[in-house]
Amino acid sequence: MIGVWLGGRHRRRPLLAAFGAAAIVGASSCASALAAPLGTFGLFKVPTAGSETVAIAAAPDGAIWFTESRGNKIGQITPGGAIGEYPIQTSAFSEPSGIAAGPDGDMWFTEYDGNKIGQITPSGAITEFPLPVGVTSPGPIAAGPNGAMWFGTLGGGVGQITPTGVVTMFPTPKGSEFVEGLAAGVDGDMWFTDPGTNSIDQITPSGTVTAFPIPTMDSSPFGIAAGPGGVMWFTEAAMGKIGQITATGQITELSVPGANPGPSGIAAGPDGEMWFSEERGNEVGEILPTGKIVEFRIPVSGSDSYGIAAGPGNEMWLTGVGGNRIGSVGDGPPLVDITHAAISTSRRTASFRFTAVAAATGFECALEAHRAKPQYVSCRSPKTYRALSPGTYTFEVRALNGTLAGSAARRSFSLG
Repeated sequence: MIGVWLGGRHRRRPLLAAFGAAAIVGASSCASALAAPLGTFGLFKVPTAGSETVAIAAAPDGAIWFTESRGNKIGQITPGGAIGEYPIQTSAFSEPSGIAAGPDGDMWFTEYDGNKIGQITPSGAITEFPLPVGVTSPGPIAAGPNGAMWFGTLGGGVGQITPTGVVTMFPTPKGSEFVEGLAAGVDGDMWFTDPGTNSIDQITPSGTVTAFPIPTMDSSPFGIAAGPGGVMWFTEAAMGKIGQITATGQITELSVPGANPGPSGIAAGPDGEMWFSEERGNEVGEILPTGKIVEFRIPVSGSDSYGIAAGPGNEMWLTGVGGNRIGSVGDGPPLVDITHAAISTSRRTASFRFTAVAAATGFECALEAHRAKPQYVSCRSPKTYRALSPGTYTFEVRALNGTLAGSAARRSFSLG
C-alpha cells in the first residue's frame, strides 16, 4: 500500500453502506503460493489486542508488512499467514502510521506521534531518524524516483529522507492542512492528495508543486496510487468516488455504488486492475478496465478496511479487517461450478445452471460438437441451447475476473 494512513482522520471516519458478496476460504487462511481465486478471503488475527492495523505494503521478498497504530509495533505476515511483531522501543506511543518498501530492500515507516521516520530490516532491526524541529506528525510514505523515501505531514509539508537519514522539506500550497496520500508517478514526480485544498498535487524532485482541483467539492481525497498507462488513481472518502488523473492534470471521477461507501486506500492489483478499501463498509472493491466497479463483501461484520496492497499469489491484502485482523482477498482466475443440467432428447434442448465458487465479473460459455474447438461467448445462468442435432456435445463455462478467465467447468451429454 502506498500512502494510506489514518493520521488525524481516524476519529472522524465517514459512515458507509455495504453491498456485494464474497466467500471465505477456511476459518483463518486462504493464502498460498497458488493464485487465489477472485473474491476468496483469508483472515489472520493479529496477536496484539487492539493494535489497530493501519497501513500495509509488500516487501521485495514477498512478505507483507503493516503498522499497528495502537499496538506501537510493526507487523509482518508471510503469504502463509504467519505473523511476527516488532515493538518500537524508543517510545511508549509513537503511533506508526504509513509504511512502504524502500529501494534498499528495507521497509520504511512513519511515526505520527513520535515525529520520526523509521527503517526496519527484513529481520526486524529498527532504526529511527528524528525529524527536524517544527516538522511534526508524518503520515503517508512512499519510495521516490530519486532513491529517497518521501513522506507527508499533518502540517501540509512534503519531505524526503535519504537512506542515511538526511531530511529535506518542501512547502505545499497555501491552505494545505495535511497530506493524506502519497505515491510515485511514472513521470518521475510524486503525487499526493490534499484535502485542505481539495486537490491532487504533483511535486517534482526539486520541490515544485502543481495543484489540480478536484471537480467534486469537499471530496476529502484520501489514498492515491499509480495505475496502468501512467494514470494516478485516488479515492474521495467523503463523496464516495474514485478519481483518476493524467500527467497533464485531467481528472475523471467514478461513483462507487452505495449511499456513502467511503473509499479509502487504493492500489494496483496483480493483473493491473485497481482495488480499493472501504472504511466500515464490510467491502473491498475492484475497478475493471471498462470502469465498472465490483465489490466483495468481507465475511466478518464490522470490518473497517483501510490500507490495501498487492501481494504474492494474486492476492490483495487489507488492514483493519474485523477489528484486529489482516485480510487477504483473491484476485486470481475465478472458479465456476455447474450446479444443474437438464437435457431433453425429445425437445432437442440442453440447459445448464452455473455459479461462481466465490465471485466473478462475468461468464463465458461454449458448446462443442464432434470435438470442435470451443468458441466462447458471453453468457449468464441459465444457458439454454435449442434445436440441437443428434450427437455428442460438451458444454463448457468459465468465470471471468475482468478479462482474466478461470479454468472451465465441463459437462458432456448425448442426444439420440
